[in-house]
Parts: sequence; structure tokens; C-alpha cells
Amino acid sequence: ETFTANIELPAHQESSYFKKNIDPYNAAVVWIPIFDCGPNEGSLEIYPESHKLGDIKHKSEYLNAKQKKHFRNQVSSEVLKKFKSMRLHTKKGDCAIQHFDLIHRSAKNHTENKVRYTILLRTGNLMSPNFIPSSWAS
Repeated sequence: ETFTANIELPAHQESSYFKKNIDPYNAAVVWIPIFDCGPNEGSLEIYPESHKLGDIKHKSEYLNAKQKKHFRNQVSSEVLKKFKSMRLHTKKGDCAIQHFDLIHRSAKNHTENKVRYTILLRTGNLMSPNFIPSSWAS
């Protein structure tokens, strides 16, 4: 099956996907757009100060449950109500660095025939006492 839907990413914490091997207090996410990215292109939306809540319970689901593809985690709307969101308007090559527990999302890309390409780097501190290399996690 080819998955061609124009997907929004729900509000989530990066740490919700990396529970076994990355300590969120010793990690960061680096987001770099390859093209200019504003609301029409589905730019990144962040919830400033939300990282201070620490680990938040997420609703987890597959967009394609039958084949267990396109796994997504989502923070509840009740949690989101506690924060004012901010939409990033970025230019090609800009860089956003965020805490692993910062709540963020990307909106739907409304442009025709244009993909919102970005570079996404997840960093972790190898010297952190909580770091477990992925290849060693069970």
C-alpha cells in the first residue's frame, strides 16, 4: 500500500517515541527546513514552556492499524489548553532546537505538489546515566 495522504502530525513530545534509550533531559531535537515553511506549508507549531511538565501521557495509534504503519502519539486537548501555541515561520536553512519534552506539532501542508521537506536530528548525551544505545535495548 502506498500512503499518499497529506498528514498532519498531532501535538506530541519527541520523548514519547524514545522512552527506552534517550534521557529527555540530556537530549534535543534539531529541525531544519529545506524550503521556506509557513502556515500554508504545514509549519512547526510549538507550545512554549510545555517541556516543564516532563513526561506526559499520550494517546497512541496507527494511522493504518491493519498493517501497523504510521504510528502516532498525541497529547490530549486538556493538556494543550494549558499553553498558548506559537507557529514557526521559517526560511530555508533556519534551525529550531527544542527540548525532547517540548510539545509540538506540524499542520497540514495546503500547497499543491510541494512536500514540506525538513532535516530532523535527534541528539542524546552518550554520557548520560540513563542512555541505553538502541542496539542494546530489549
